[in-house]
Amino acid sequence: MKKRFLSLLLAAMLLLPSTLVLATFAAASEETWIYVEGDDFRPVYASTQALQSQDVSADLAALLRAGWATRAENINISSLGLPVSQTTFDMYYRAIYENQDIAYDVRTAFSYSYSGGTIALLKPKYLATPRATVQAAIEATANRMLATIPAGATELERVLAVNDFLALHVAYNQAVADGGAGTEEVYTAYGALGLGDAVCQGYSLAALYLFKYLNINALYCSSSSMNHGWNLVQVNGTWYHLDITWNDPLSQSAAHSGGRDVLGRVRHNNLLRSATGITATGHSGWDAGLPSATGTTYDSYFWTSSAYSSATVNYNGNWLHTYSTNNKQLRAAGIPGAALSTTATLNYSGGWNAEGGGTWTLAPYIARYGNKLFYNTPTGLRYVALSTMTDNAFYTQSGLSGVQSVYEMRVEGDYAHIRLATTPNNDPYQDIFVPLLEPGAIAVTGLSAPITRDLTLAATATLQISGVAVTPSNASDTGVQWNSLDTSTVTVDQNGLLTGVAPGQAYVLASTENGAFAQRFCVTVTAAPIAVESIAVSPGSATVQRGATTTLTATISPNDADNQNIIWSSSNSA
Repeated sequence: MKKRFLSLLLAAMLLLPSTLVLATFAAASEETWIYVEGDDFRPVYASTQALQSQDVSADLAALLRAGWATRAENINISSLGLPVSQTTFDMYYRAIYENQDIAYDVRTAFSYSYSGGTIALLKPKYLATPRATVQAAIEATANRMLATIPAGATELERVLAVNDFLALHVAYNQAVADGGAGTEEVYTAYGALGLGDAVCQGYSLAALYLFKYLNINALYCSSSSMNHGWNLVQVNGTWYHLDITWNDPLSQSAAHSGGRDVLGRVRHNNLLRSATGITATGHSGWDAGLPSATGTTYDSYFWTSSAYSSATVNYNGNWLHTYSTNNKQLRAAGIPGAALSTTATLNYSGGWNAEGGGTWTLAPYIARYGNKLFYNTPTGLRYVALSTMTDNAFYTQSGLSGVQSVYEMRVEGDYAHIRLATTPNNDPYQDIFVPLLEPGAIAVTGLSAPITRDLTLAATATLQISGVAVTPSNASDTGVQWNSLDTSTVTVDQNGLLTGVAPGQAYVLASTENGAFAQRFCVTVTAAPIAVESIAVSPGSATVQRGATTTLTATISPNDADNQNIIWSSSNSA
């Protein structure tokens, strides 16, 4: 099982300066800096739940966000009067977890100075990698993920998409979890999204980063007894457990320190579990102060079966997947609750060779590339044309030796990364990269966009996004796909034309047809202007003697019209 088993000695080596100073609550001068070693699996919601409704938590988060955004060396929080206590430290940890859109390069270790029993300054510990590098890498990957969310996707569908994306694109660092040498990045969202290399905390924080943009309420959940972290997510008002790390299982290869990442494999048996359901999969000892996960809707859902180990691919509102109990069917599930149906028959022969004779019955792994859904066969690759749901030949691997088969597959840019092995446990194995572009086609290398990506328009108004283009300009496929993550706030057509719907803030994504590159725009929709419909003047007529005065009153309708300015003029001022 995939957990982080990191010794205290290693934590000190990774996180502490050469002179180790542990936290102490003894009296000291304000100039004394006290170092607090990060505690990534402390149940921080056990002691701070009562503070969640207090303004001090929000005030602390506001000060920290401002400091983290610029990597401030010291952050002054003296105005809050927070005591030197574990409760305050837990509030700091919580602020990191709950603000991953800003704190993606902040470690849980920190130092503080204090005076009179209250903390004056905080000194965060940042990653050594420059923030600009971290931000660019995270956004590039996150934007690709967000661009896969279809318009009108439900909360359930958004959570499913995050689970599958991270399980597909992140490799669990078993060596670090087992106490080996590693870098601090594996504990952060940057490790997962920027480097594709993480332990459980990195998976969980990356999920929190993505959920921020998808308007999904989510929290970091941890267990000291398990030395493990995962997420709690809220779907349709109900809280559930989500452990993406355990949904990305390793192979059982003894030659790779407890296992290695499997290309294309995604599990769902730790997706949206109740407290009882997550306990049944081996979890225990999590934060007592977290919201109760009482919903049991998905504890026995179809995806909890071990036969369901492929990623899901959304197409026209259906989530396509394969299933090992009938491994030559491409099935569709209308999420949630719709009946499963077969949408295409996968046309390949034989099974995956097994050492010692016989074959394995496995579900092919699937991945979308444009309007094609590729899958691995025992001897190569085929694809289903999504527009017609018809199966087509594509690639046969030559030189397969002995009982080698194509056991794994994942699409990476314009290539299918396939893995040849003699057993499903992938040892020994051989990696092959198969071009997916047609022969002679010019590959897409990027997607350019305007420097300014913060846009504002009024409800009911339109705004054309310009300057978005595939690079190079002579690429074989210069198409750009557009989608809005919140169509109740703003919609976008396939030409990049925005239409404001209701006041609020939403994100709009532009992506290349192959899904390899994407750009994100933040759109603020303001209230539609209220136009003046009429002006009434009272009295309607008046007789005034020379040298005398009278007063006219103008009334604008409607009375809440934006323009309340009245300009008076006379047709005969002589």
